Amino acid sequence: MENNEIILHKLNRIEKHIFGLKKILNVEELADYMGFKKSYIYKLVHSHNIPFSKPNGKVLFFERKKIDEWLLKNNHKSNDEIHQEAIEFSLRKLYKIRLMQCVNLEVTAIKTIISNRINQEFLSLQSVLLK
Repeated sequence: MENNEIILHKLNRIEKHIFGLKKILNVEELADYMGFKKSYIYKLVHSHNIPFSKPNGKVLFFERKKIDEWLLKNNHKSNDEIHQEAIEFSLRKLYKIRLMQCVNLEVTAIKTIISNRINQEFLSLQSVLLK
C-alpha cells in the first residue's frame, strides 16, 4: 500500500510539472497550476480580472505566459530592495551636489582670473595714459 501512495504522489508531482510546461491551460489545469479553486477562476473570468480566451464562445482557455505576468503584476519590493534604491538615489543626489559644487568653484575661479586679468589690463592702460 505504501508503494502505491508513493507512486501516486510522484505521478501528481509529474502532472503538476507538465501543467507548468503547457502554454495553454483549461480551467481545471489553471486551478491546479495556480492553487485556486475552479469557482474562484470562474469568478475572476466573470469580472474580467484575469486574461482569458473563449474561442468557441463556451470553453475557457488561458495562456500560461499571460497568467504568469498577471500573477506578478502587483509586485511589492522587499525592504532590502527599497533600502538599496534609497542608497542609490542618495548617492546620485550627492554626486550631483558635488558636481555642482565643483562647477561653482570653477566658475568662481574663472571669474577671479578674468577679474584679475581685467585689473591688470586696466592698470597697464592707466600707466600708459598717465605717461
